[in-house]
Amino acid sequence: MTATQDAVGQREAASSTLIEKDGVVELPAGGTIRTYPPPPPGFDPLQAGERELLLHGFPARPADANLLKLWESMMRPTLRLVRPAFQPLDLPRPAPRPFEDNTTLAGATGPDTIGVKSVNGFWNVPNVYPPGAAKDGVWYSTSTFMGTGTGIGVGNFFKVGVQCRVLTTFGSVVRQFITFCELSPGVAFQVVALPVSAGDMVRCSVVYDDISGATAGTAQVAVANRTALTGTTFFTFTPPSGNRLPTQFGLWGAGALAITDPTKPKMASFGFVFFRVDGATNLGLSFNAGGGDLFNLLDPDSPPSLSARAELGLGDPGLVIVSYSGI
Repeated sequence: MTATQDAVGQREAASSTLIEKDGVVELPAGGTIRTYPPPPPGFDPLQAGERELLLHGFPARPADANLLKLWESMMRPTLRLVRPAFQPLDLPRPAPRPFEDNTTLAGATGPDTIGVKSVNGFWNVPNVYPPGAAKDGVWYSTSTFMGTGTGIGVGNFFKVGVQCRVLTTFGSVVRQFITFCELSPGVAFQVVALPVSAGDMVRCSVVYDDISGATAGTAQVAVANRTALTGTTFFTFTPPSGNRLPTQFGLWGAGALAITDPTKPKMASFGFVFFRVDGATNLGLSFNAGGGDLFNLLDPDSPPSLSARAELGLGDPGLVIVSYSGI
């Protein structure tokens, strides 16, 4: 008889919670995270003053009308907010590949900009299953995410999302769902205060500051489980010294992690992931996935075969659909 265990990755994927001192967490690979106290019950950021917003880590209210509209959509007080905690996270990956058809990502980018100010994604967390011919004791993954990037084909991204992992062992199926942030290559951490399960609807929001060209100095990040009506307060990520955050285009998609074999990141089987996407540039121009690029994911086995396909909703460039195509 086969037993299925849904294992929350917040408890299992990393060994220890990082220590916070005076509201700041120092990451082992460099960089810092600043957290803020949750607002009191009944707090409404749409009505709050600038001092109150700053105290609780909310992005400042923008003056630009287009940016203000997007800011208001992110700030609607519909969730119970918790202060996040963090753990280090190892994300072994193969060498970066170009977009179009590749072995690491399937999804969409927004159009190239002179600097993204904010980007959002709202999507369903898929249940994952071992792919065809899966090996016992081997982890397979589908990592769902949104974020920004620069330099197509270089693999320089800042991503926020949920990793969905599955493994079979002696007739049992083990799953992990891990909320994470990653600045690739080199820096990744787990958000452990927000459990997520298959079927949940999550929303991630990122607001950038200290923007110069297609890079930024800091990112204010919030992650919400809309199904559980719970979200994190915003936290501010600052990359390691000498690094900047890539903000040339918005990015939404799903990927395969090289968890067991770094040379062959095999994607876990899933159905569909539907991303509702939007963003704004530093100049206040709104955008979605229209005018950007679509890219599919190839299975790394030889000869390569299609594992996941990306497309836009019919007549709706604000909807990105990623579907599993493997066997």
